[in-house]
Amino acid sequence: MQTDVEVVQRTPPEIWLSIFEHATFVPHAFDTDVADPFDVPGAPIPFDTSSKITSGRQLSRSDRSSWSANYGTISLTPCYTKRDNHGLKCLRNTLIQSEKSFTSHGSAKLRVRRLDLSSWPANELEVTPDLPIGLFAHLPNLEIFCTWDENHHVGGVAYDSRRSSRASFHHRTPRGVIAETQIIPDRQSLTCLSIDSVCEGAPVGADMQRWTRPLEALQNVHITLFSLSNGRKDGMEAFFCVQGAYLRTVQLDMRYCALPDCVEFYLGILTTHCPNLAHLIFIRGPLDKLWPPVSFPPTVNHLGIYVVCGVSPRGLSDHLELMRSLVDRGDKVPGVVRRLNASTEEEWEYLCHDADRRALYLSMPLPPHCRLEDAEG
Repeated sequence: MQTDVEVVQRTPPEIWLSIFEHATFVPHAFDTDVADPFDVPGAPIPFDTSSKITSGRQLSRSDRSSWSANYGTISLTPCYTKRDNHGLKCLRNTLIQSEKSFTSHGSAKLRVRRLDLSSWPANELEVTPDLPIGLFAHLPNLEIFCTWDENHHVGGVAYDSRRSSRASFHHRTPRGVIAETQIIPDRQSLTCLSIDSVCEGAPVGADMQRWTRPLEALQNVHITLFSLSNGRKDGMEAFFCVQGAYLRTVQLDMRYCALPDCVEFYLGILTTHCPNLAHLIFIRGPLDKLWPPVSFPPTVNHLGIYVVCGVSPRGLSDHLELMRSLVDRGDKVPGVVRRLNASTEEEWEYLCHDADRRALYLSMPLPPHCRLEDAEG
């Protein structure tokens, strides 16, 4: 009678590949372009911490399952999430061993399509610079590389620019500057960028450079709003002056500053420097007051409203109240206004129990060109 090990060894690699791909499937994990929620209803909001945690847990589960089966020919899981230097070393050694097995025994070769360092914890040491360099040399199938450099732990990682790369690159950086060594992979493949102006008046160090040339692939930008200063104004103006013509989607995260003058400043920049901007997303906290702007950039045809960290039972009612304020702008409202949070049963129950409020919303005088949508469009 055959043992379990013998059965495993006799199973064709193609079967194991199919099993692992189904068992570890994570929606949108291998989208090389950031999924715009207007193009793909239900797509996660880039750089949203809550959705990031969920995806990270799923990716971690797929990662652990691949390690448990990482013997012999069974090393086929295409996605890895690493949170420390030890994990990177293990992955590098596994890749090397996989290549040796493939050469000597014809075993199935490890095919990594996504490498994610975006969950690198604040208390972890910085990435050892030679580790990613050694990894990239063994990742010919890499399509997506993600970093989240909020704590500057990944900022010094260098990439061999002589190697051509097809990988997309998602990155978060403070102050709208990028380290010269931060070419992971080539910046030309950067598809999504988050800029945090959290460092008030912080100087740009010798290893940092301002945005000096546009990147055609970069069409989606996430901006965290803070109270305005001359330094922040100048930095953001310079960035949009260079990159603005290529941007299609801009997310304005208002959880830290939703003051009218701050919002109007950014909308003014978008109007001036972003002639191809079509999608605008307002991100706010569940208790934040969102003031309707005086006007929107004229090219914006879709406005999204997204609430981070959960929605209260009156979330839908609050959203409709905001819509009433928006429609008072008349023809200045974008053609589509979509709530990007899925409505819950509790929200509908809350709204249905208030007949007067429900009747008020039903009689909302929408402009002829405007349509209100839920998360599914």
